[in-house]
Amino acid sequence: MASSNIIFTRPDGISDTKAFYSTDNFYATHDGYLFSKLGQIAGWNIDSNKLDKNNVGMNSNPSYFGNNNSLKGADGKAKAFFANGNNFYVTHNGYLRSTSGKIASWDINSSQLTNGTTGLGEKSYNNTNPFKEAINARFWSEDSNGLAFAVDSNGKMYSRSGKIGGWNIGSTNLSAKNIVIDSSGNIRGGGWSSSASTSGWGITSSGDAYFNSGKIGKVTINSKGISGTGWHIYEGDAVIPGLKVNQDGSVSYTINNYGSGVTGNGMHIAGDGGTSSLSPSTVQSSDSGKTI
Repeated sequence: MASSNIIFTRPDGISDTKAFYSTDNFYATHDGYLFSKLGQIAGWNIDSNKLDKNNVGMNSNPSYFGNNNSLKGADGKAKAFFANGNNFYVTHNGYLRSTSGKIASWDINSSQLTNGTTGLGEKSYNNTNPFKEAINARFWSEDSNGLAFAVDSNGKMYSRSGKIGGWNIGSTNLSAKNIVIDSSGNIRGGGWSSSASTSGWGITSSGDAYFNSGKIGKVTINSKGISGTGWHIYEGDAVIPGLKVNQDGSVSYTINNYGSGVTGNGMHIAGDGGTSSLSPSTVQSSDSGKTI
């Protein structure tokens, strides 16, 4: 132990004089600055770069990675603070890793942050979940019925409730006002369903369309069938100008000076007026002299 009046520059850049020293590995200055590369202080082990005890410590050198890179973090930077190996550390670059504890009321484990039934991190669900498909979730929330919301590793979203673009999200459909798009590929409105199609409208996944009312151009759709000016086609009853198909299968045709008449399927109707009736077993005319 000796005192020196020789002025030197400390590692922190301040000029000082040593009050006690033993080589350059240990000294205390007149200002109370203590320097040591070896030993212990308050039970902590001292070396040239760090203080540590029982695998907990601080590393002051951003270029020091310890024996076998034990102080190298996942970001490639040296650990500044560490505990229990890789379970907790902060690197000199500010990278934080922790495998347990809490952060802002969220529980930390080795691969997830969780808060009750909501989580962030990797979690896999098999196809028995409410969405009936395997999901590798990165963000999820559960309720009493199981998985309620999830976003997978590809950004695909699953939700059993909520809204998107004004549409209500259901477990198997999207709906807005009177319109429903279901997961089977059907679109329907006005209360229509394939099992009770008496009202509303629907388009099935196979492309079949059902409409009980509306218009296509000048064609009117109603619950009976379709109609236009002077004609209609209903179930069991069709009327076209000059031609009426009855429910019993008979056909009535009004001849109105159509020249030589109408020919088709072995039938020829001609004349200058009158009504002819065609049925499966009879051919009659209300006007004599007509050729059929």
